[in-house]
Amino acid sequence: MVSCDGLSTACFVLGLEKSLSLLREFDAEAIFVTDRQQVYVTKGLWEDFSLVAEGYTLEKLE
Repeated sequence: MVSCDGLSTACFVLGLEKSLSLLREFDAEAIFVTDRQQVYVTKGLWEDFSLVAEGYTLEKLE
């Protein structure tokens, strides 16, 4: 659980682009929401994620 909190914090600080290699290294999944109302979901969560809020766009991260 502690490692999840640390990984979450690191991804928040690094931002979307720089976090991708870190997520791959730890075999982790994530959801990113930008200030431009874009939602990015990693492929491991893609099938189980649904976006219900209007005004947001959904993108799959490979």
